[in-house]
Amino acid sequence: GGTTTLGTPLIITGKLSLDAGTLANNGNAISLSGSIAGTGTLSGTGTTTLTGSGSTISGVSLTNLTLNNTSGFTLTGNLTVTGQLTLTAGNLDISSYNLTFGPSAPAIAGTFSASKMIIASGGGTVRKSATNAATASFMFPIGDNTGTVEYSPITLTYSGGSYSGYSSVRVVNAKHPSNA
Repeated sequence: GGTTTLGTPLIITGKLSLDAGTLANNGNAISLSGSIAGTGTLSGTGTTTLTGSGSTISGVSLTNLTLNNTSGFTLTGNLTVTGQLTLTAGNLDISSYNLTFGPSAPAIAGTFSASKMIIASGGGTVRKSATNAATASFMFPIGDNTGTVEYSPITLTYSGGSYSGYSSVRVVNAKHPSNA
C-alpha cells in the first residue's frame, strides 16, 4: 500500500513485483531485464523499458512502457497503459488477457510489422478507453500468430457524440463470414 517515489533511475536485473500501492518514477527511467507483475501502479512521466528475453507482464498499470527485445513479450494478466506504449523490438502477445489504453494514451509508437506488433489472436482484446472526444482516431498495430504470422492493423475513428467507455479489437485467423 501507499506510494514509494524514486529519486534516481532504477535498473532491475530480475523480476519487479508491485503487489500493492504505487511506485512513482518521478520522471526517472526504469530499466527491467526481467518480468513485471502485481496489482500495483507504476506512475510518473519516466519510461519503464523491458529488455529481457521471455519477459512477461501481468496485472499492473503503467504510464509509459517501451518493449525492446526481438524475442518478444507475453501478457500473463491484464495490463493498463495510461501513457505511451513504444514497440521498439519484438511482438507483445496478449494471449487471453486484455491490454487497455487510458483515455489520454497517445497512439502506439513504433514502426510496425509482423515482427513488431501486438498479437491479439488468443482471445484477449486490445482496448482504447475514450470519453466524449468530438473526433479522435486510434491505430491498433495488431495481428495474429496462427500458422503464418500476419500483421493486420486497424484504425478506429470516433466522429463525435457523447460517450464513455472503450472500443476493443482482436483478430481471428479466418475469412469473415460476410465476405463472399
